[in-house]
Amino acid sequence: MWMWVVVLFLSFFIGLSIGYALKVAFKIFLLLLAFTIVFDAFLWYIGVLVFTASIKWNVFVAIWNAIKSANVSGALELSLELVVPIVGFLLGVAYAIKKL
Repeated sequence: MWMWVVVLFLSFFIGLSIGYALKVAFKIFLLLLAFTIVFDAFLWYIGVLVFTASIKWNVFVAIWNAIKSANVSGALELSLELVVPIVGFLLGVAYAIKKL
């Protein structure tokens, strides 16, 4: 019984640390994305950069083909050995993203 409590506790704190790291990394990503968009808009405004419909369509098709080619296998057979750490991990990630 105590083993499951320890596994839940450890997986929660692992999820907490990974969730906090993901939150910080996502904020840095959004900051860099904002600078990129502003810089691209400035280059477009002065006429250095040109966006065309064919370029947008090619990017969309490439992303769509990548999504379609993803191979999703069947569901895992979950046992108690997998459910407890996964639940603890997901609770830790959710708590870190919401509270920290």
